[in-house]
Amino acid sequence: MRVHQGKLNTNISYVTKDDVITLSTSGGFRQGATAVPTRQWTQSYKGTPNANYSMAGTIINLDGEQIDIFVGDDQYYWFTGSISDDSVALDMKKDGMEDYGRAELSLVHSKT
Repeated sequence: MRVHQGKLNTNISYVTKDDVITLSTSGGFRQGATAVPTRQWTQSYKGTPNANYSMAGTIINLDGEQIDIFVGDDQYYWFTGSISDDSVALDMKKDGMEDYGRAELSLVHSKT
């Protein structure tokens, strides 16, 4: 299991505050591996405290350093990005918007 974590920098001014993304993968980065992106934030754009939000997905494409994570047809967000050594650059996407935000994630746990 590998766990990467970092701050999400959104491209919208009215969204959540202190938004952290954690990406957990089983068996490292390989096509077909389980990937679980989790978001945690202190408050919404309305000032309301929020609970954690997570999605279970699958790495559907791993082409060199490029990665795509499928989290379901009915999901509001999805993720693409790049990997290198112990870091992940993860782009959060949303329907009708090219990029919702980007997170630079660092490896915080690795156990094989």
